[in-house]
Amino acid sequence: MTRTEERLRDALSASAGRVRDDRLRPLPALETEPQRPGPRRHMGWLVPAAAAMSVLLIVVLAVTLTGQSHKGAPRRSRPHCRTSGPPCSTAAVRSCAAAASRAGLA
Repeated sequence: MTRTEERLRDALSASAGRVRDDRLRPLPALETEPQRPGPRRHMGWLVPAAAAMSVLLIVVLAVTLTGQSHKGAPRRSRPHCRTSGPPCSTAAVRSCAAAASRAGLA
């Protein structure tokens, strides 16, 4: 034993020696009847179910919010029109101009 351990042992022994036996509380008796499981019985399935529901809620909200954010944007009805570079032909330029006027962009 080290010196610190010896000092601790001596201090604890001296402190325990000052305790009177008539001041000690008796130990509680052990119950012989098994206790009925209370509300904790449901915790086995309730916590995983709540976690699954929260994940499902987050996914549904994400899909819903991202789907609604694009409703106000104009649709691209002219995939053949290029925004940069020279047009392919005069017909493509006329087609793009007509599509832009129908969409209210021109």
